[in-house]
Amino acid sequence: MFLAGTDLQFYEATQNRWYYWAFSDGTDQATLFAFTDVDNSLGFGGSVIEQTSISTWLLHLDDAMSFYDDGDNDVLIQIRLSAATPTPAPEPATLLLLGSGLLGLIGFRRKFKK
Repeated sequence: MFLAGTDLQFYEATQNRWYYWAFSDGTDQATLFAFTDVDNSLGFGGSVIEQTSISTWLLHLDDAMSFYDDGDNDVLIQIRLSAATPTPAPEPATLLLLGSGLLGLIGFRRKFKK
């Protein structure tokens, strides 16, 4: 669960003989190619984030060693954010039934102890 306004950070690890890493808040070459559209081929002003509805987004990412190709299509991640709903409290009738059942079990047990 995240509070409203919290920045979400992502990372990628690509393995091809060695591991290559890219972090959404980084500034190295792997990060720039993975998390930005350096040639604006998507038409989002350099961003790789496409909002698809009021609560969903699609990230068009390259892998962490994509400084050789800038297709912005190696990794697609769909994100859906929704408001958390509180856990409902038990209804009074539920508590009454639970209490009645426990009292019944206690009475039944006492009856057989005598």
